[in-house]
Amino acid sequence: MSATSDSALANPEQLIADLQRQLAEREAELAECRAERDEALEQQTATAEVLQVINSSPGDLAPAFDAMLDRAMQSLRGRFRDHEHL
Repeated sequence: MSATSDSALANPEQLIADLQRQLAEREAELAECRAERDEALEQQTATAEVLQVINSSPGDLAPAFDAMLDRAMQSLRGRFRDHEHL
């Protein structure tokens, strides 16, 4: 056995604590990645909706601006709601 394996066996509580710390770090990283993914998906969805409005009303940008404003307001409401739970 190596010195590392011997020390881990000699102090299993420390090994468990180290593993729990590493797990907590990975869970935090995963949560951050999920939040980034969700934000990117929200942006892509908003972009698709605005482009669809632009495509359906060529020459009239008012509906496109209305759609952009609606999406921005939805996004802001969602972000403020998320921060209220902190």
